[in-house]
Amino acid sequence: MASDYHAPVLLHDCVNGLNIRPDGVYVDVTFGGGGHSRAILEKLGPQGALVAFDRDRDAWNNASEDPRFTLVRSDFRWLRNHLRYLGKLPIDGLLADLGVSSHQFDTGARGFSFRFDGPLDMRMDARTKRTAAVLLRELDETALTGLLRAHGEVDGAARVARTIKQAVAQGPITTTHQLVEVLRPVTPRREESGFLAQVFQALRIAVNDELGSLLRLLTESAACIRPGGRLVVISYHSLEDRLVKNWMRAGDAGGEEKKDVYGNRIRPFRPLTNKAIQPTDEEIARESPGAQCPGQDRGTNVKENRTKEENKEQPKASRKEGQAKLPRALIGVLNGSFLTREQVLGNMPFILYVAGLMLLYIGYGYYTERTVRDLHSTDADLKELRSEYITVRSHLDKTEQQSQVAEGISGIGLRESRVPPRKIEVDEDQLEDLR
Repeated sequence: MASDYHAPVLLHDCVNGLNIRPDGVYVDVTFGGGGHSRAILEKLGPQGALVAFDRDRDAWNNASEDPRFTLVRSDFRWLRNHLRYLGKLPIDGLLADLGVSSHQFDTGARGFSFRFDGPLDMRMDARTKRTAAVLLRELDETALTGLLRAHGEVDGAARVARTIKQAVAQGPITTTHQLVEVLRPVTPRREESGFLAQVFQALRIAVNDELGSLLRLLTESAACIRPGGRLVVISYHSLEDRLVKNWMRAGDAGGEEKKDVYGNRIRPFRPLTNKAIQPTDEEIARESPGAQCPGQDRGTNVKENRTKEENKEQPKASRKEGQAKLPRALIGVLNGSFLTREQVLGNMPFILYVAGLMLLYIGYGYYTERTVRDLHSTDADLKELRSEYITVRSHLDKTEQQSQVAEGISGIGLRESRVPPRKIEVDEDQLEDLR
């Protein structure tokens, strides 16, 4: 086994946590450079057995010739199938050192690190066909946004996804440094390493379906470890840590129990599901050498979880203390991600509800305006009728006054005397003489 391939972390703590029995059966699901496996073999007796898993072809060269050691060249998600096939069930302990090895980070041709220029690959198992470059080409902007947010906890994931998809539309992104250059306009100047580490972590997790494999491993471990056995897991970031802790506290990876043993509320975990990053039927058939084994008695396991020292490749971007964070819906409206086809279709009931409210508001406004206009028209008609009424009333008052005067004259015996006009006859001849 190569000691310089990857330096095992928490070596003595992990071995002590397994509480190794000389004649026990143990599993190292992350073989890598073989550091943990070598320490376990040193504790085992002639009757003991160690089964290691690794899907990385480079790690297979570190396999030991020890007869007690068996290397399974497969993803540890198929743990129970392979152990059933090898006749190693149940087991006494299981060790999982999650994350990426130093060898994978330091090999530029593997595409795991943004420090080296190489193909944008990121596959732990070279036998699979889906690389990070293919993933960027296949996923749409909405799915890529969810991937960056769920697997990398990237701030401004929608803006980053839009930048990547715009670049992909101009031509495929095939190398790590191409991706770094594409991300440069949206990369924070003071947190460049942390930001790039988050993006690369999200793509790597999606390419290898690391959270799906971990979830399957935790579920299968309960059926493989005998009562009283040990489960030791080393996690490196919050996504793995939350998944493992939920399982160890609640016995369920989703953390369905409302409180843990300390009375703290357990936050449910929902891994990202996307058809483009799930294993194909061909991969499942190739990785399953035997039928599903019957479930073993599920006992109370003593679990232990350790956190590695600061990872140089994946520093977590720190958020300024007290920094305000806008609601996700408002951020989606501001950066335009809410207007994508998938978002619109997914929120169609809400959009129809808002549209209905707007129509009711417009209809009510139109009805109110029309009513006010009718009231103004009626008020003008009333004013015109009042003017006519005043004129008629004035005429009636004048007529009534004349009638009263006529009655008064009649009452005192006066008669209206009129002098009839006289008719003067003029002779035309006289009139001519007068001229």
